[in-house]
Amino acid sequence: MPFAIRYTFDLMQIAVDTRFLQSAENPGYAKFTSEVFCRLANQHTEHRFLFLQDKVHDASFALPENVTTVTITPEPKNLITYKWWYDVKLPLALKKHQPDLFIGSYGFCSLSTPIPQVLIVHDLAFLHKGLAGAASGKNFYKKYFPAFIKRSKAVATLSGFVKEEIESKYTSDTTIKVISSGAADHFKPMEWEQREQIKEQYTAGCEYFVFTAGFEPASRLLNVLKAFSLFKKRQKTNMKLVITGELAFYKKEFEKLNTYKYRNELVILENLTGIEKAKVVAAAYAFIFTTGYPGFAAPVVEALQCEVPVIASAKTSAQEIAADAALYVDAGKPEEIAEEMKRVFKDEQLRSKLITAGKERAKLFTWNNTTTLLWQLIEEAVCK
Repeated sequence: MPFAIRYTFDLMQIAVDTRFLQSAENPGYAKFTSEVFCRLANQHTEHRFLFLQDKVHDASFALPENVTTVTITPEPKNLITYKWWYDVKLPLALKKHQPDLFIGSYGFCSLSTPIPQVLIVHDLAFLHKGLAGAASGKNFYKKYFPAFIKRSKAVATLSGFVKEEIESKYTSDTTIKVISSGAADHFKPMEWEQREQIKEQYTAGCEYFVFTAGFEPASRLLNVLKAFSLFKKRQKTNMKLVITGELAFYKKEFEKLNTYKYRNELVILENLTGIEKAKVVAAAYAFIFTTGYPGFAAPVVEALQCEVPVIASAKTSAQEIAADAALYVDAGKPEEIAEEMKRVFKDEQLRSKLITAGKERAKLFTWNNTTTLLWQLIEEAVCK
């Protein structure tokens, strides 16, 4: 029977890049950093952790007792200062504190420190056309990412989808391990009375599909709108479509919606808090996630936690996450999206089956699982 090799260590000091720990501009990174590394420190009180930041830590954000913050200034503001921070300022701090390991939490590592490094790669969005992001930033990643991989003792990805991308595009002997991710605790099932209240608040009591928009080509949103049009033409229902997410990216498209035939059936919700978003998802009849490139499809995990059926893009990390707990479509084909909307709407038995399967899939994606897998990778990297 195969078994995991366990290592026994004396006191270790682990340095972690936590620049986005308190970042309002990068809530996804902030959540991942706080959940994973604060949890890791609490689980391994026998070791010391250095949280490396580029601004003074806000003391109101409580940290585990075995965590020390180190501020490395100046805060990088552009590509030149990013390179300076990681290859000049960071190595000086590491030399001073002498950690056993440095963890690059955001896909960056230092190319000039001898300290062993573990790199966490959330996605390879810089390789994909049409995604939001300055061309200069993408070119920076393209230039240095192969060196980051080679310099790292080990690489952690959040999905097998990204792991396969790295292995297919970069030649390296570096160990690559999938550690997955969790989702916020406030994404949870709702009682019938709560669902009715949310529907009254946002959709005048009507059932609805909810679609989460991301930093992607406008065609993704337009295809969902076309699919909703096809669905409404074929089904006699007052079902609505709620759109949430990074909506500022689609400002031009929203300005044209006055001519959309089913404009009155759309509900566009901007600037929702995390808790508000969770309530909107939990009260939905089904969740649509036709994002073309999710490094890790966290919104799918959130929907599964809420016990809401999912319609998702095929051949992405969404399929890896949901398995048989979702219906899959080609995100570029509105007809396919509309057909699955119709199926989940008309077939109550199918919908119940998806919800039941989703409960089991959601159990696989927890922060504790992520920290356990990451700690195993840390042990392996230290022993290399």
